[in-house]
Amino acid sequence: MDQADLHKAILRGADLHGAQLKDANLSEANLDEADMSEANLVKAKFTSAILTKATFKRATMRGVDAWQANFKDADLSGADLSEARLAMCFLFNSNLRGANLTGANLRGANLSRADLTGAKLERADLRGAYLSGAIVTSEELAPALSLEGATMPDNQRVQISLGTDGKSNGSRGLPYPVATNESENS
Repeated sequence: MDQADLHKAILRGADLHGAQLKDANLSEANLDEADMSEANLVKAKFTSAILTKATFKRATMRGVDAWQANFKDADLSGADLSEARLAMCFLFNSNLRGANLTGANLRGANLSRADLTGAKLERADLRGAYLSGAIVTSEELAPALSLEGATMPDNQRVQISLGTDGKSNGSRGLPYPVATNESENS
C-alpha cells in the first residue's frame, strides 16, 4: 500500500503491524490505538493525525511529516524517526526509548513526561520544545542541534548564548544538571 491515500481515514485500533505504507498520506487520519509496529512508514504524512496510544515499536519512519500530530501515550520505542518533521507534535507521555531522532525537527514539540531513555538526538532541533518531566539526561540531549528556548525536565528554560561568530552555540555546555522524571516537579 505504498503511496496510499488514507487522508482523514478512521483506522482506530487497526492492526497495521509490518504494513508497507511508504509515502502514504495519513494526514488528519484517526489511528487511535492502532498497531503500526515494524511498519515501513518512510516519508509518510501524518500531519494533524490522531495517534493516541498507537504503537510504532521498531517502525521505520525516516523523513515522516507529522507536523502537529497527536502522539499522546504512543509507543515509539526503537522507531527510526531520523530526519522526521515532528514540529509542534504532542508527544505527552510517549515512549521514545531507544528511538532514532537523528536530525529530527522537534521545534515546539510537547515532550512532557516522555521517556527518551537511550534515544539518539544527534542534530535534533529541539528549539522551543517542552520537556517538563521528561526522562532524559543532559548527556542524551548534548548532541542536539539546538535547545534554544526549550523547557527542560526540571522546568528550567534554556538560554543559549551566541558565540563570537554570532551563531548559537547549540546545546554544548548545557546549563542544567542531569534530569530525570524520578524527581517531583511541583
